[in-house]
Amino acid sequence: MTISVEEFIFSDEYCGGIPNGKRLKACIPGGSSVPILPANLFLKTAKVKTRMMNYESLADGGFCNGKYDGIGGFIVLDETNV
Repeated sequence: MTISVEEFIFSDEYCGGIPNGKRLKACIPGGSSVPILPANLFLKTAKVKTRMMNYESLADGGFCNGKYDGIGGFIVLDETNV
C-alpha cells in the first residue's frame, strides 16, 4: 500500500482513528509472530522516516520475521489498554 501507517489508523477513509480522543499506545501489525510495537517505534521507521503500510517499511527495525505479510491483521491499542 502507498499510504502511511498514521493515515491508515487516523483517516476516516480507513480505520477512522481512535474513539473518544484517546492516544495511540501501540499496534500489533500482524499475527502472533509480530511483537506489540509501541507508538513511538511504530509511526516512524528506524531511520526516522514515515512508516508506510507495506512489508519493507513495516519490517524496518527488525519487527518482522518473514511470516508477517500473510496474516492481514492490524490491532490498534489505545492508552486505556494494559
